[in-house]
Amino acid sequence: MKVVDLRCQLAAAEHQSKLEPFSQVMPSCDELADFLRDTLPNLRPEMQAKVTIQALRWTHNGINAQLAFGDDHEHAEESIFKLFEQLFRERLTPLELTEEDPLPVFLHRGPDQHLGLYSRRNRRLTTLLMYQALRREELVKVLVLVCSPQDPKWRKDWQKAYDGSTGLSIRPHEGRRARARHCGVPLFEGNMHMFKDTLARARARPHSQKVQEALDLLASRMKQRPSSRAKDEESVTFANTEGGEEVLSSPPTRQQGRTGKGRGRGKGKGK
Repeated sequence: MKVVDLRCQLAAAEHQSKLEPFSQVMPSCDELADFLRDTLPNLRPEMQAKVTIQALRWTHNGINAQLAFGDDHEHAEESIFKLFEQLFRERLTPLELTEEDPLPVFLHRGPDQHLGLYSRRNRRLTTLLMYQALRREELVKVLVLVCSPQDPKWRKDWQKAYDGSTGLSIRPHEGRRARARHCGVPLFEGNMHMFKDTLARARARPHSQKVQEALDLLASRMKQRPSSRAKDEESVTFANTEGGEEVLSSPPTRQQGRTGKGRGRGKGKGK
């Protein structure tokens, strides 16, 4: 055996021994390495393929400040946490999510000089990687459509989406409305915002005089109940000024007994 071959074998064995402890916390790391080494270089534009989520990259390093899907989406303004919950509770699988609408991914060699698959749908990829983080013993896979940045059909999408990053990290955009929202309502700020929004929409619709007066009364008596624990746990309450003395309504009493379990929603295909 040549000395060079022996050195290569020793180097490979040493490299494998260094990676072995990694498999203790990610048993599928060898499968991921095989995909990146053997399968990825053989993918071609217009191919549909099942690929591991961990091999996908973002096309830019910023995500919607409200962590919600955009207006051009069939689930416009829905929180990405809704999709995550569907995946986490196994009401929907990543393959079911993508079987009718494969993820468009661009085959591109990035600034790190590695060939990568850059996802056009960054919010969906964010949610899928959140789910993958909770399934370390397996490689979660999705169906993708491989695209070329040079393809006239996809060139504008690529130029609009890609910001020149490696696609390995993403962060939320900042701004005045930079907080998680679902259908325009803040997710983690108690029920005050949700109630105000619901009441405002109800008052904007035509009603009988009696109903309208009741809605106006609710709006005039509505107050914010502070929380001693955290600002995002503030809730709504109502003031009673009868008798000239303001009294805040008490929260409803919880009934003792067994807690029932709902059936939950069926599987959805969107996002």
